[in-house]
Amino acid sequence: MNYLNIIKPKEFKKIKLVEIFFYALPLSFILGNLILSINVLLFIIFSFFLIKKENLTYRFNNTNWFLIIFFLYLFLSTLIQFNEYDIWIQKAKDAFADQPAEANLLPIWQKKNLTLENHPIFKSLILIRFVFLIFLIDTLFYNKILSIKKFFLSSFICTSFVSLDILFQYIFGFDVFGMKNNGRYNSGPFGDELISGGYLQTFSFFSFFYIFFINKNKNLSKPGIYFIIAIHALAIAFSGNRMPLLLFLLGCTILIILIKKIRVVMTIGLTIFVAVFFIALSNDKNIKLPYQNFYLQTIGSIFENDTSNKVGKENLNEDGVAETYWKVGPEGSEKNFLRTTGHARIYITAIEMWKENYLFGFGLKSFRVKCWEILPRIDGLSCANHPHNYYLELLSEAGILGSSLIFIFFIILILKSFKFLIKGINKKNENLYFLIPMILVFFLEIWPLRSTGSFFTNWGSTLFWLNVALLQANLMKNRN
Repeated sequence: MNYLNIIKPKEFKKIKLVEIFFYALPLSFILGNLILSINVLLFIIFSFFLIKKENLTYRFNNTNWFLIIFFLYLFLSTLIQFNEYDIWIQKAKDAFADQPAEANLLPIWQKKNLTLENHPIFKSLILIRFVFLIFLIDTLFYNKILSIKKFFLSSFICTSFVSLDILFQYIFGFDVFGMKNNGRYNSGPFGDELISGGYLQTFSFFSFFYIFFINKNKNLSKPGIYFIIAIHALAIAFSGNRMPLLLFLLGCTILIILIKKIRVVMTIGLTIFVAVFFIALSNDKNIKLPYQNFYLQTIGSIFENDTSNKVGKENLNEDGVAETYWKVGPEGSEKNFLRTTGHARIYITAIEMWKENYLFGFGLKSFRVKCWEILPRIDGLSCANHPHNYYLELLSEAGILGSSLIFIFFIILILKSFKFLIKGINKKNENLYFLIPMILVFFLEIWPLRSTGSFFTNWGSTLFWLNVALLQANLMKNRN
C-alpha cells in the first residue's frame, strides 16, 4: 500500500498488528466463538490506540445514529423487562406442574443459572461494540491502512480450505482433523457447530471476486475458475445447511444477471455443481431426504394441500445451528399460514409474543423465556432459543419502536448501494468489483423470506456487522 511507504518505521508495527487482526477475521470465524471474540476485541483496542497515537483522520456517518439509538434502546428495554423473567418462568411452572417429569420442560434461562456471558442485560450492553467496529473499519479504510483486496485474499484461502475439507469429509467420513461427519451434516473444521454452510455462503462471494479481480484483464474462461465455483457450491450443499445453499444459488443468479463479464464462468461453474450434486442426490439418501423434505415443506407446499405425511418431520435449524425446540399442544393445531414450514410453530409463537407488546417488545433474549409463558395459553406453538427469523426476532424483542430504527438503517444502506450500482454498473470501475459482493451478501442476509440464526448471537451478528462495516466504509470511499 502506498500509505505504508510514507509512514515512519516505528509506526509500521502498530499498523501491521491492526492489519493482522483484521485479515485474520475470516480464520477466526472458523476457530470458534472464543477466538473470534478475542480477535474482535483486540482489533477494536489496537485500532483505537492507533487512531489516537497517530492522530488519524476520521469521519462519522450520520446513519450510524440509528444504530447507536437502537442498541441503547435495546439495553434499556432489556434492563426494564428483565424484572419480569421470574414471573414468566413461574407461570410456565404452574402451567406444566401436572405433566409428567419428562414432559415438564422448563426454561433453563432462570436468573440463578445466568452467568455474565449469557446474561441478557450484559449481552445487550456489549452490542454497542458493533458501532465501534463500523467506525474503526471506516477510519482505517479512509486512511488507507486496510485493503479490501487482502481481506478478500484471506477469505479465499479460508473458504478454499473449508470447502476442500468438507468434500474430504463427505467422501471419507472424516475431515483432515479426524472429525467425523454427522449423518447429513459435513461441517468440516467447524466440528459440532453446524454452521459451515452459512460461513461459505457469505465468504465465498468475497473469494470469487478476488479471483475475478486478479483475472480482470485476462480471459476468465479457465477450468480452474470453473472448479473453484463448483467446489464452493458443492461444499455448501454437502454441509447439510439447506437455506445457505438456496441463498448462495440466489446470489449467483443475481450475479449472472447483473455482470456480463462473469456470466459465462459462473454459469459453467454452477453447471458442474448441478451435475455432481444430482449424482449425489441419486445415490445418497443422507443427501436426498433432507433436500426432498425441504422442497416439500416450501416450494412443494404450493402445489400440495398436505405435506405432513410425505417425509419425516425435522426439528432442525435451516441455517445449520443445531438447537432443540419443544412442541406444545395437539398435533395439527397450527395456524393455517406457514403450517408446512419446518419452523411454523416458532414463527407463530413469535407473532403471538409480538402482539402482546407490539410497540416496545420484551427485551434481548426474551423469546427463549417469554415463549414458555405463552405456550399454555395458545395451542400449537413451540419454544426455541430464538424465532429463527431476523424480523420476527426484532419485532418480538424490540417491538415496532426499536425495530423501526434498524429497518431505517437497512433501507438507507440499500438505497445507497443501489445508487452506486446504477451509477457504476456500466462503467469500468474496479471498485465496483469489490462492492458488489458486499452488497449481495447484505441483501441475502436481510432477505425476509428465510430462516436464520439469531440476530444477536456472537458468531452470526459479528459476521453480519462485519459485512455492513465493509460495505459502508467502501460506499463512503467511492461516493464521489
